[in-house]
Amino acid sequence: MTATTTEFSVSDFDRTAFPWVVGCGGTEIPMVRNGIKHLYVWNTHTKKHGYYLFGADIFVEDNWFELNGY
Repeated sequence: MTATTTEFSVSDFDRTAFPWVVGCGGTEIPMVRNGIKHLYVWNTHTKKHGYYLFGADIFVEDNWFELNGY
């Protein structure tokens, strides 16, 4: 199955340029922790989990919340 938007097809997305994918095989849903909306993700290059922070529009390592006192 291919998810398609008006801009691009996800199946055609270049994973070498953008290694982050939605966690849990694509079934992860966004969460809010201490007021920060985030999504659990997997980096296909480093083979490590992390989070996408919606408000900041950045990807961070999985220990970000602990390191930043959340």
